Amino acid sequence: MNNEQRVLLQEDEIDLRELWRTLVKRKVTIFIVAFMTTLAATVYALTATPVYSGNILISVGSIILNSEQTNDKATIIQTIENTVDLKEIILQEMNSMPKKPMVDASFPKGSATLITISCEGSDKLQIEQRLQEASAFVLSRHQLRAAFYKESNAKIAPSSIIGKITVSQNPIKPKKQLIISVGFISGLMLGIFIAFFLEFIGARRNR
Repeated sequence: MNNEQRVLLQEDEIDLRELWRTLVKRKVTIFIVAFMTTLAATVYALTATPVYSGNILISVGSIILNSEQTNDKATIIQTIENTVDLKEIILQEMNSMPKKPMVDASFPKGSATLITISCEGSDKLQIEQRLQEASAFVLSRHQLRAAFYKESNAKIAPSSIIGKITVSQNPIKPKKQLIISVGFISGLMLGIFIAFFLEFIGARRNR
């Protein structure tokens, strides 16, 4: 190791020692800042309104048209309604109601005939009611659409609900442990920043 490397190593050691001395000197400041932010995060996590989630799965029915109805050799199977269009209709219809939890719709991966309707809110009973309203809207809509094909003797597989409405028993928000952990880490980082800032201000005044 040459002299230049020794000097650089000594300077690094001095810098690290100075940083450590600053942290030790300002440890009370760091502790107070970290404690206050963690306390604030804890209070928020414990007092924030809990949010629950619910969902229901609907199988979109199909219409089977054979060669007798279509004058074609092939059998045609089509859904009562395109699921992409159905999603937009559900969102438009259900979310036009003021002062009620918002409803969302999505498609299980790899499925073209299933649609999941979900809802979040602070009242589990209201979530269940909203999902019942949404599913009833879809089923009644598809019953009317299927009625157009009855006279043609098409085979109709009606839309149906798969399983039951499920509402989370435990809130999905706020995530208390995550909020408190982030509050502590953020407070610790802020406390260290304030400690070095105060040390910098103090050093300038002493010049």
